[in-house]
Amino acid sequence: MTSDSLHIHLDQDVFALDGFRPNASSQIKGYIQLYSESFPTWNIQIQLVGKEQIENTTRVIIDDTFHLPMNWIAVANDKNVYRLPFMLTVPNNIPISCQVNHNGNGIYYIIQVYSKQMVIRQPIQFYKSFHNDTIPRRVFWGIAKQSINKWQYELEFPNAFDLTNANTGYLSIRLRSNSKSSAGYHCLVTCQITQTVHTNGFKNQQKVLMTTSELLRQPNTTWIEPCHIEFELGHPMLLPTVHNQGLSVLHSMQITCLFTKHGESDCILNFDFPLDISGFICPSPSSTPTVLSASFTTNASNTTIDDKPSSVSSISCSNSIITSSNIQPYQMQKQEQQTETIKPNFTLKSIFAAIPFFKF
Repeated sequence: MTSDSLHIHLDQDVFALDGFRPNASSQIKGYIQLYSESFPTWNIQIQLVGKEQIENTTRVIIDDTFHLPMNWIAVANDKNVYRLPFMLTVPNNIPISCQVNHNGNGIYYIIQVYSKQMVIRQPIQFYKSFHNDTIPRRVFWGIAKQSINKWQYELEFPNAFDLTNANTGYLSIRLRSNSKSSAGYHCLVTCQITQTVHTNGFKNQQKVLMTTSELLRQPNTTWIEPCHIEFELGHPMLLPTVHNQGLSVLHSMQITCLFTKHGESDCILNFDFPLDISGFICPSPSSTPTVLSASFTTNASNTTIDDKPSSVSSISCSNSIITSSNIQPYQMQKQEQQTETIKPNFTLKSIFAAIPFFKF
């Protein structure tokens, strides 16, 4: 059997994990194709390996082996070609694939197929999927007690932004005051999305992905007709939200409401909400080999296989491969922080600079 005689084909390069059912599982489908002069009679084993790499430290996330029945099917009109369909079950609570920097830090997965003394490998990526039409909305409301006009506010936005089909997000705001002195007040609403990468509990990267502002010249009218702010999430350094013990990527939405009249500030409201960004964002592993920078070692022989996708290596396989799972999902505790007195995330100078036409 030559090195070109065995191939693995996946239905797709990236697979979605259902974000609404973390305790359930998803399926990986594909088939193994073999060129052989005789009908194949040997066993096939598939191993799914996932690892987290942080600098020179590697941690196993999942290491499962599946034994396939010998249900080879001869391909019609293609002599000596046989296929073995398979369907693997993967828990939805494994961390999604990501690469956080050019040093190779990230979470990676591969599928390895064992046949006799041969092993082939195929990179695979997982992403969290939600359906935008079913994502629950978050509503937060209150009263600015330190304000002269006691402004009431209501903020509404989804629990997650799924960027599978679109790279946009939105925020709805309603404001009103029953005070007679509220006439003539303007409100400058600024929304900012930030991304923070944590490794081993330490914050080491923080980026501002998006900043947008909206000037409300008559804030009271938004109580009947809410202000709807849409924004793009197309930053080149955008990563999906990853909740994991060693390496995590967290996002937050920071909202500032500045109430002013004739240049005099009434109050500033600051909000900081944790936010999930899901959907397939990373490039396909087939077009970006660097996503396979993690070192993978098989259970069968403790032999490290090089990182070239779809490579075929000779390996001495034992008759039985121990199936083991070391899934350690880590759900970061989400803490919503809303305050009316904390230091603003934006200076007045930076806010007004974003709107050159702003006038009170």
